Amino acid sequence: MKMTERDKKLLIGLGIFIFVVVFVRFLFLPKISSIKAINEEINTLNNTYTVNASYKARAEKIDSDIKILSAKLTDLRSVYPPKIDISELIITIKNLSKDSELEFKSINFDNYKPVTNGESSGSATASSAGTANEAGNQETAIAAGSNSQLDAQSEANSAASAKIKNYFYLWGLDSQGTMSKDEIEVPNGKPYSVSAKVEAEGTIEQIKAFFTNLNNLGTKAYCNSVNIAGAASGKSEDTDGKLKFSATITFYGIMDKAAAGYYLLHDGKWSPIPPADNKTNLFKEYSGFDSVSNGEASLDSAAKNDTNSELGTYDFSVVASPYGGGLAPSVSITCKNPKENTTYLTPIVYGDNKGIENAEIFIEEKAGKYYCKFKTDHEAYPDNDYSQTFEFVPIGKDLRLVVFSSARNGDNDKSGINLNIINNTKRTLNYLIKYDDEKSPRVKIGKTTGSVRNEK
Repeated sequence: MKMTERDKKLLIGLGIFIFVVVFVRFLFLPKISSIKAINEEINTLNNTYTVNASYKARAEKIDSDIKILSAKLTDLRSVYPPKIDISELIITIKNLSKDSELEFKSINFDNYKPVTNGESSGSATASSAGTANEAGNQETAIAAGSNSQLDAQSEANSAASAKIKNYFYLWGLDSQGTMSKDEIEVPNGKPYSVSAKVEAEGTIEQIKAFFTNLNNLGTKAYCNSVNIAGAASGKSEDTDGKLKFSATITFYGIMDKAAAGYYLLHDGKWSPIPPADNKTNLFKEYSGFDSVSNGEASLDSAAKNDTNSELGTYDFSVVASPYGGGLAPSVSITCKNPKENTTYLTPIVYGDNKGIENAEIFIEEKAGKYYCKFKTDHEAYPDNDYSQTFEFVPIGKDLRLVVFSSARNGDNDKSGINLNIINNTKRTLNYLIKYDDEKSPRVKIGKTTGSVRNEK
């Protein structure tokens, strides 16, 4: 049968149609599906990359965040302890009596109790006119704001603890609290108090010294009541100038049952010393007594020791140390003598950096008063926006700054501080850098404004 021209065209068209159908069905559509699946995979990988990039940024700063938060919790706990053992409190009061040279007769403790907003701050009374009001009311006057400070710091404590626990959660770690249960039923993050009633004898100067030492105590404590009378005849003074003195001292803390291993004493847990020479009075030293400190030396303790001795006239201090050692931030800046001495925390900022941490100290003079602020790459004081200042009292004729540094641990130790100093006052700011690495200094003084001089 001979095919016509029309049949040929139909056959060609049918072949093209069959080819197109086969191509689309078996080649094109599978490829489209494959491309769609690949696009979805690309989108998933992009999303995963974005998440991983976010976690990478978080991972790069998590160590520093935890170290800074840990340092802040340590500062907080030094003022408002998470736990107060009676044995440690006895030693604390003993040290107060020893430094003031009061002759203590007895000491009694009340039970632990939660602090409420309605708690009375107590009042000072005296049977010897003028003595208690002069010595005691100075201490009790600041007690009125204690509850609001405790509440505010409780919130800060809870927030910081929650942030650290959140870090543990994000990285699959559990935060374990091993502190034994206390008799006091106070929720975590809430304030509590414990009071001690002391009775002693001493001169008015010794009593004043006792209140001065109490005011300088790192742990927050208030004298809620005081009574002073003549030691023997009821007169204001006896022949030896001795007075009878009794007072109720209340110590405050913020409960944190997870703060295992915390001790109120700087030297750690107190162990009783076996009595010698028939010693029965804790407040009287026996012959041959030698106080032993079991604390390990550190850069921080060296700084404190220096500050308490020949460096005691410095207004500001800076610590620059290696990155990554324990839970200590590599940089800290603090003001030694703020005007407002009832604040619940020492003015301090921290920084932590594998490399160079940028920092600044700003000082200005207004109407004969001195104000300051300081910052690092991580935070600022007194506000995060670095817009406010706070008043401080210069200790000497000139303003002084001490910087404690340390030698390098090796070639990989690159941490350091670049410190700018802005001095907008009529006084000269003298700075001294101690213990820095001679070959590769960790501390660099950057931009300076005003009268700034190196003491070295």
